[in-house]
Amino acid sequence: GVEKVGGGSFGGSFLVGDLVEVRDGSDDDWESGVVTELTSDGSPKITKEGWDTPYSFDQVRSRAPKKTSPVSFSRQNSKAFNPEAFPYGWALDEITLRHHCGDSAVEEDLAPLFGRDASPTVSTAIVLGSGTGTNLTPDGADSRVLMTMLTLRVLSEDRTGLHIIAENKHDQTSTLGLGPRIGEGTPVDFINTQAIAARSLAMNLAYPQIWDALSELVSTQVGLPDVVFMKPGEISLAGKKLSFGALQHVLTRRFKCRSIAIGYTMGSEVMLGPNPETEINFGRSCRIITITRSTKRRTSLFAIPDDLAL
Repeated sequence: GVEKVGGGSFGGSFLVGDLVEVRDGSDDDWESGVVTELTSDGSPKITKEGWDTPYSFDQVRSRAPKKTSPVSFSRQNSKAFNPEAFPYGWALDEITLRHHCGDSAVEEDLAPLFGRDASPTVSTAIVLGSGTGTNLTPDGADSRVLMTMLTLRVLSEDRTGLHIIAENKHDQTSTLGLGPRIGEGTPVDFINTQAIAARSLAMNLAYPQIWDALSELVSTQVGLPDVVFMKPGEISLAGKKLSFGALQHVLTRRFKCRSIAIGYTMGSEVMLGPNPETEINFGRSCRIITITRSTKRRTSLFAIPDDLAL
């Protein structure tokens, strides 16, 4: 059995996504990992940092994230999700996710996120015009965005630095939108969905040869290529140093010619299309940016699709 040295992040049993420390004996050092699977009896299986396979350990204890960045979700359909089952949220990659059921355009539903007991670290709100179970017109979607922004403006009067990112389908919405009072010269960031669609259409009309490739990338169907950010541990490269050209060879063999690297990230830096001779240190902050074609979806937290595994 598993000796639990302290409970999971939900006050009892460990759940998938819990950040933990593990060891097999009292003389061993604690090592960090994350619960990625549960056995039939509820015992956790942990993937240690830099590993790509989960294992069971004799001793497991919770560990707090090094940096906690709370993210709250507001959802209209409370029947589809029970927030009481996850009172503390999910802990994953040093980010805590919390779910709040409600309508983001209704002040009574948003108020708990900005109350006295709410986290003071909330810095950004992403406002979408969509709604659960509804198919809003462009006018309706933008009206919903404007209502939510005004509600946030009222609720955040005692806070400074709340940044709004919102989508709009009409150009005039970005002019009418009033976000929180966050200082002069700091406007709300609007993402014009109609403009994105128009530019994509114009580019495909101007360069019809790219249509087949672009249409596959933006599609959500299984079997089409996706842009995937891989951890080096997923392809057994954690802690190693390799050239970008050699990385392409590894991906070609590992995924049977169905994956190609287009760049990598190192912390907050993004490098696209580096020279094949560029040496890369595959440390904890590194992610490999690939275009990968798969015929199956991912089946667990960190697992690559089954059909792409060794």
